Amino acid sequence: MKKTTKIVSILLAALLLIAMFSVTLTVHAADQGLASQYKTNPNGPGIQKTITVDGDIGDWDSSMIIAQGAANDDPRVYRDNSMYEVPIDLYTLYGAYDSQNVYLMWEMTNVQDVVAPNDNYPLTQGILYQTMNVPFFIAFDTGKDDAIGNSGKLTTGGTIWDSGITIENRFNRLIAVSTNGANGPFIYSGNASGLNPKEIYNSKTSGATFKYGLGIKSGSVKGIDGGYGSNNNRKVGDVKNNSAAWVDFNTKGHKSETMDFHYEMAVPLDKLGVTASDVASDGLGVMLISTMGKSGMDCLPYDLSMNDNADKPDTESQEFNSFEKSDADQITADFARIGKGGVAPTPQPTTEPVQPPTDSPVQPTTSDPVSDKTVINAISNIFDSGSVTATGSTVTVTYNLQSAMDLVNGQWNLTYDTSKLRLKSSASKLMPNINGTANIKDNIAYGTFSDINNLFDFKSSKAFVQAEFEVIGTGTANVSLYVGELSVGYKSGGTLVFQNAVQNGQKQNISSIPGFSSSSISGAASVINGTPAEDTKLTVNASSNFFPAASKVVNQTEKQVTVEYLFQSTHDLINSEWTLTYDSSKLRYNSSATGRMMPNAFGAVYSEPEQGRIVGSNSSLDPSDFTTEQPFVRVTFDVLSLGTASVNLNVNILGLINSNVEEGYLVDEGVVKNIKGQSGFSDLSYTTNTRFGNSEPTPALKVKTTSNYFQPTTRSTHDSSTLTTAFKLSSFYDLINAEWELTYDPAKLYFDQANLSKLQPYLDNAVARETTVGKIKGNFSNINGEDFEMEKDFLTVPFKAIGSGETTVNLKVIFLSVVNEKGQEADLVANGTYSDLSKQSAFAKSSEYGAAMIMPNGKTDRIVGDTNFDGKVDVTDATYVQKYAAEFILFNQDQIAVADVSNDGSVDVADATQIQRIAAR
Repeated sequence: MKKTTKIVSILLAALLLIAMFSVTLTVHAADQGLASQYKTNPNGPGIQKTITVDGDIGDWDSSMIIAQGAANDDPRVYRDNSMYEVPIDLYTLYGAYDSQNVYLMWEMTNVQDVVAPNDNYPLTQGILYQTMNVPFFIAFDTGKDDAIGNSGKLTTGGTIWDSGITIENRFNRLIAVSTNGANGPFIYSGNASGLNPKEIYNSKTSGATFKYGLGIKSGSVKGIDGGYGSNNNRKVGDVKNNSAAWVDFNTKGHKSETMDFHYEMAVPLDKLGVTASDVASDGLGVMLISTMGKSGMDCLPYDLSMNDNADKPDTESQEFNSFEKSDADQITADFARIGKGGVAPTPQPTTEPVQPPTDSPVQPTTSDPVSDKTVINAISNIFDSGSVTATGSTVTVTYNLQSAMDLVNGQWNLTYDTSKLRLKSSASKLMPNINGTANIKDNIAYGTFSDINNLFDFKSSKAFVQAEFEVIGTGTANVSLYVGELSVGYKSGGTLVFQNAVQNGQKQNISSIPGFSSSSISGAASVINGTPAEDTKLTVNASSNFFPAASKVVNQTEKQVTVEYLFQSTHDLINSEWTLTYDSSKLRYNSSATGRMMPNAFGAVYSEPEQGRIVGSNSSLDPSDFTTEQPFVRVTFDVLSLGTASVNLNVNILGLINSNVEEGYLVDEGVVKNIKGQSGFSDLSYTTNTRFGNSEPTPALKVKTTSNYFQPTTRSTHDSSTLTTAFKLSSFYDLINAEWELTYDPAKLYFDQANLSKLQPYLDNAVARETTVGKIKGNFSNINGEDFEMEKDFLTVPFKAIGSGETTVNLKVIFLSVVNEKGQEADLVANGTYSDLSKQSAFAKSSEYGAAMIMPNGKTDRIVGDTNFDGKVDVTDATYVQKYAAEFILFNQDQIAVADVSNDGSVDVADATQIQRIAAR
């Protein structure tokens, strides 16, 4: 990121005016040249007022605004075809303080209901941010001498939570919290070497409170109109343009009460290391940053690093994303101020010790008359004991459990000697191998878990409960785990069967109960000095009631894992019904990467009614051929954390059909049947297999486009996981209607129906439907005519490559009509037949041209300078760029990406010259 130059003299003059005349400080972010909509401390540095943090924002008002942003300036609006569709759009930041706390409230907007109402995600998602788990960061400049150096990079290297964010201005504390409250608030500190990766206060010890809800305080929602989608008129840097199309979106139909969102937070001043008098006399600096992926998306006060790569493709994740999701952001904008605006406090002498917060524990001396050592004993009602003599400042207690049967539910509490130990672990880390709920209250940790769909596999010994402690006293200290309830069980025919292995704190002998003869649980506590090494891998265990089990070790560098349940049968599949469960604390279902979850079955439908559970089925009069082994169900997950995760496919129904159109159920009500004795199925032979497929390379695929109107083209791809077919059209006369049908092979190409509304980017009133997989039908009609004199995309269809060999995409134009300057209409194509209109006197000037392109996304398949995507760079590509620069043709985003040879953010004649040089080599 480029560092901006601060206009120091202007700021100093403003500060002098404050001191002399007590006027309000208003900064229009002039150091970055932002438009006047962006303001810092427009109404002064907040006020002294006690706020109730309850999700109700009635006790806030405009006098507390400390930073003003703009709507519709999040990175997605700068991309024509963005898969990053979640709005991370900060609008206003409010601040206040009293004798105990500093209070913040911020507003987030989503004006998609105005700028892109046809794209119903995330409009259909309700209170969107409650379902998200991405970080907010809040940096505080307290003015104390414990400032964090090295631009806030971690002392261990990298950036906090791998965010790619660094902060040029000084700050002393950083708060991190998830948008849905799942993690944090955590408070971090550091030193001159950077930010400490370990929080000094977690969500329980920080005392910070955090609430959110629908609706905002601001009466207007102002931003630049347009952007987001095929009619994108936004350019990076337009946030500096006071003459841009600034509008109040409320006047255009925006509904703040259903689309906009607010957050409230209270942070104890002593946890920031300041007092109310410090805030009143010296002020408190604040910078709020919202994120997505590995980067900042927006911040208040606003910084241009949130915008500088917004229009570029994200080469580090998904190409259609904005690169702002992955780039590095160094924030240079000045902080907003609370208490006193803009006056830098006098630094304390470096020789004076920093006073700890008043509630910090008193560190023990090592001259205990009884013992100068600390012995930690780990005990339990069901686990064997463990012990260690502390040799450092921290110890870790782990209760390892092994169970012959899967765990279903449990309840426990953990107590410890608070005079000698202080719990360091956050509640969320106490059960490292279980997705449950933990809480810490009055120095006692409580935990519960229950999941009837996704049972917990402890067949090999691993941590059941684990806690890290800071040693603060000497002598003997006990840590005690009491397990009150613990159940084990199994699935039978889709039904859960379970029994209490521990009840009311007592182990139960359940081996005499049918189905539980093999049950046994055992465990032992271990205590070690220091922090245990974190897992560097994820072990995924795939199981099923019908398919064999399989396991895969996913390395720390792998971001995704794919599980495939394979089926082969001499008889065709006619229908099925199944439920797939997975450990949502370690894995996240990626629908885009998965594509069709049942890629080889007709009439398949599936959904995820809740996180961790996917239900699916298929039924069709057209049977599905499984004579060769192929995926029955295939799912790709994002890896969220390391350790052990389970995936289970429970097949409830699997029906086959023979040549006499007789049906037989190989799986019925979850039970696998032997149907070879059934008439017509004596020759049945089938196999099942389970494998992990994410490491397989993208298959080589030769793609052809054919059409009754557009010119054919062919392209061989080798490393392209996705590709787009574009049918480009130019016409002297305006188009008034069209009807078409596109067919493709769903075994080789996957089309996401979420893209149906984007297929005809330059045609109003266009519709498209895919009622049959592999066949898309569309049309448009506009009596006012659509101008296609400049060549541009008539139809653009993105695919995911899922097969190898050769495949064909065919576009049949059924009707294509134009209108002349006198309002007379004529058919270029009628009932699939082309007519040369230039022979008609009323259309003598008729000239039209239709071409097709196959645009791959692979690093070797896509060639810089190949603007017509024919697989080579020649003078034709240079001419194409010259036509684009002269506005004879209109490039799509794929063409712009390869045409910007000089990589200066624009496509012009200089790029044409560079392409000529490449062609001449």
